[in-house]
Amino acid sequence: MQYERFVLIYDSESGQLGSAALSLLESGIDVLYAADLDEALLLAGQESERLGALLAPSMLDPAVLEALLERVCPFLSGGNETLVPIGLEPDPAVTSQLRKAGVRWCLWEPYEPRELRFVASAAMMAGNPTERRKTLRVPAEFLAGLVQGSDNRQGVVCDLSHRGAYLGVEPPFPPGSEVQVELPIPAGSIFLRARVAHAHGASAPPRHDLPGGVGLEFIDPGVEDRQSVSRLLESLTGNFRL
Repeated sequence: MQYERFVLIYDSESGQLGSAALSLLESGIDVLYAADLDEALLLAGQESERLGALLAPSMLDPAVLEALLERVCPFLSGGNETLVPIGLEPDPAVTSQLRKAGVRWCLWEPYEPRELRFVASAAMMAGNPTERRKTLRVPAEFLAGLVQGSDNRQGVVCDLSHRGAYLGVEPPFPPGSEVQVELPIPAGSIFLRARVAHAHGASAPPRHDLPGGVGLEFIDPGVEDRQSVSRLLESLTGNFRL
């Protein structure tokens, strides 16, 4: 998937986010790179219509973080919600400062490339919560059941949205076929009808960080099932929210 907007990465002198920049590029998210505040201001001013998120090391001097919030974030349409601190979890005082400033997303070490892609995508959708709620895929890793007639399999949910999920399962069910998915919730399980939108063998996964499996689209879930999926998504996103 190719994204329409850029991520601006403000890095420290030690280059803490260099690998993060490469990871985002590999996942289809274009990156602009700033090594100091003046450069970040210049890029934000020149590319304000195309910038969707600002990523910065979590252990930056609080004064620098404050400057990014006050001087760079206003150029981005999502404002302070577009800033994502990444790295070691900072002191509670810094976390509190960021939260009060309107920062919503974070990513603490250790993290996986798909989690980095998620927080960048979430920040790029700042100001459009309806679209984010509908389309954003939340990283996950839990077992789920798949049933097609007498064929019962167990797969691993790799990501989940209100509209569907990607499950690692071998061998995958064929595209266009219908399955029943059993998702675990605190009260037990929910069962959802789903259509296999795409299937991938182990040798040709859809992304380098995903196993072979199936991409599913839920079919007409009921009100209670939609609410259960929403609560599950809220739980999954908790690790990425300040």
